[in-house]
Amino acid sequence: MKPSVVLGAIGVAISSFIGYNFIYLPSQKEVKAIHTKIAGEEASQRTQKDVVELLDQIEQSRARLPKEPDPSWLAHEVVALAQKDGVQFSTISQEPPQNFQQYTRLAVTVQLSTSYHQLGSFLDALERSDHFIRVEQLNVSRASNDGKASIRLTVSTFYLPPVLKILTGGAGG
Repeated sequence: MKPSVVLGAIGVAISSFIGYNFIYLPSQKEVKAIHTKIAGEEASQRTQKDVVELLDQIEQSRARLPKEPDPSWLAHEVVALAQKDGVQFSTISQEPPQNFQQYTRLAVTVQLSTSYHQLGSFLDALERSDHFIRVEQLNVSRASNDGKASIRLTVSTFYLPPVLKILTGGAGG
């Protein structure tokens, strides 16, 4: 064998070794790192999109809640719904707001005397309200001679501060 062929083969082998270990492998590692970064970015963008959609849903639901942690808002809403159904209250009292970590509970207790039919209509109006109003407690006493029952009703709702206040640790009140 000619020494030039042997030297050429050794040169090719050394060049291949150097090219593979010092050029090809680092490039492949760099390509993998770029693919990993791209996958991470795509996952991050999907997560951000999901968060935006959830925040939109929260804000849409939040629109059904009071803008301030004031129980007079709830009293006003309950009275307005009652007037539409012709229900008259004997008394209406606002409970003090109860602050929890991420929201504030607002409640109103009303005393009324009405027929069962009007009560059903009023409860239906509360449930179908544009605002989130929950009937917490309902006590019904026997109907009197005029066919009207004595009703004590506690309704509540929640004040939810803007999402950014919640995320930054702001209290609900």
